[in-house]
Amino acid sequence: MTDDDVIAIHRFLLIVAKPQMRCAPDIEQSLLEIIRVTKYEAALIAVLDGNMVGTMGIMKATWWYNPAVAFMTERWHFVLPQFHNGPVDKALLGEALAIASLADLEFVDHGKMRERNGRFLMMPKVYPPDSGAS
Repeated sequence: MTDDDVIAIHRFLLIVAKPQMRCAPDIEQSLLEIIRVTKYEAALIAVLDGNMVGTMGIMKATWWYNPAVAFMTERWHFVLPQFHNGPVDKALLGEALAIASLADLEFVDHGKMRERNGRFLMMPKVYPPDSGAS
């Protein structure tokens, strides 16, 4: 990743992720987190016709109840609205699953928060390490 990629991811997320944000973003801290993920974890970018249409940041984490057991999860996963649940969305997830598979780790996809009747729901999915092998 280049500095330009990091800036593009940050700009993209501040616009596309805004409807899902639970509070106003801290511009400096959000940029620092994107820098951290791109430098020490992994950031994926989906480009179509020269334009970013999606991005996913993935990271290694451990369970709070057993730090010896690691898994991979998304730090962010957003695509332009017209690509939601389509090939671009699936390609980002597929790449994340392949990376987790190479690391022999489960991938926990937390999904998006959905508001229903004033309540927020999350629908996580857990993929075993071999689910990313193609």
